[in-house]
Amino acid sequence: MMENIIKQAEYLKMLIRNESKNIDNPVLTSSVIIELDNLIEYLQDEE
Repeated sequence: MMENIIKQAEYLKMLIRNESKNIDNPVLTSSVIIELDNLIEYLQDEE
């Protein structure tokens, strides 16, 4: 289960990076990517 959540978070991060050129707020985009990185790191530590 955790592995699936980690994969989904990594996929979401990739999608956000790919679409970042179409997003008007780069600070928000960066913040979301940082939070996803934090979530992934936390989940990996919990495994």
